[in-house]
Amino acid sequence: MTRRGVWDIQDVRDKLLAGDPWNRYNALFTSGINIYGELGQNNQDGSGVGAKLAQIDSQENFAHVGGCDNTSFGVTEDGKLYSWGASQFGRLANGGPNNTYRSSPTQVPGTTWASTCKSATYSMMATKTDGSAWFWGGSGPGNYARSIAGWPYNNSCSSPVLIPGTWTANPSRVDQQKMMFTGRAGYAIDSSGNLYSWGDNEYGCLGLNQPETVYAKTQVGSDSTWKWVTGYQDNSSSNAAAVKTDGTLWCWGGGGANGCLGLGPDKNDRSSPTQIGTGTDWTSVSGGQMYWLGGGFCATRENGTLWVWGATDRGTFGTNQYDVQFSSPYGCPGGPYKMGQICENTMIRLKHDDTLWISGDVHAAGMFPETGHQYMSSPVQVPGALVGFSSDKIGMWGNGTYLNIGVITPNLTPAQL
Repeated sequence: MTRRGVWDIQDVRDKLLAGDPWNRYNALFTSGINIYGELGQNNQDGSGVGAKLAQIDSQENFAHVGGCDNTSFGVTEDGKLYSWGASQFGRLANGGPNNTYRSSPTQVPGTTWASTCKSATYSMMATKTDGSAWFWGGSGPGNYARSIAGWPYNNSCSSPVLIPGTWTANPSRVDQQKMMFTGRAGYAIDSSGNLYSWGDNEYGCLGLNQPETVYAKTQVGSDSTWKWVTGYQDNSSSNAAAVKTDGTLWCWGGGGANGCLGLGPDKNDRSSPTQIGTGTDWTSVSGGQMYWLGGGFCATRENGTLWVWGATDRGTFGTNQYDVQFSSPYGCPGGPYKMGQICENTMIRLKHDDTLWISGDVHAAGMFPETGHQYMSSPVQVPGALVGFSSDKIGMWGNGTYLNIGVITPNLTPAQL
């Protein structure tokens, strides 16, 4: 019979045979800045110095983590949506005032939430288990992406607004997205595989083969075979990329001098989707702006290789080069990889051994806090004594200067004995 106090191995075995003494749940860990309470750890320091991965004080069973700018979101296995961080423009989705902050997760009304999206603006979209999609947030004039829900593009909303249509939930991994926001445009794939875009059509980034700004979601072509979509807006162009169900990879938008469309020597703009190469084994794609040189994409293939294209002057691609341009997909060394994500000047990648690596600006992982922003042109491992990272429960978000990383990992804690 087990006894109170310090247990030896036999005591543990006896307790295991008598019943499960552990609470099992998917714990949420966050790292990076904490100016407005973005870490969800019941504090905010206002300094912008990156913090290392630490668990938020909750035993909720998290399934999804993400954010927009200085606001963070988590979705639980039982359909609860939590928000924390900055509230400007209604980003917390709690109907509250704009000038408040939340340093710990606060529940958004509803218990059937399924996922949030990748967002590079002050707006957010999320799905529910019934196939509905919802929008909230906003920013100043020019962010036309908010018009998806019939909401005036120059107004904000602090409570979720229904988006017409039937949609599919985003996977938790941010390099496989069904819907997302760039700074001035939005993209979404519905449950039938149709791709829609709306917003500012600079450089033809909406893929509609027309120059005008679009205020309502408009179908891109007639294909119903779209699987994942991503995009970004940088200082010189706006671009999008997508993977189809047949494993082909497509890009459109501004080609630019940096070759950000991945089409090789042909750097002309594309106002409709154009296939990159002839491969049929692409499994994910992620894009992001990189101050100040431009932006780029990363994508994975079935064989575990990771590919990048575009331009960076901060070592973001992790190819042991700080200032580099790739006008065609370039294979990253190392691997094999499960996933990759680009967000601003930072790129994270997860290897098959479940180790997480970061390149470019590494402050999002809380590394080198004494110097603030530090740039690494070769990937360095993210510290953290976790049980194991999962490619479908990881995300990175923020603005052009400060970023956060969130990872969900199985955790075991002793139950009351």
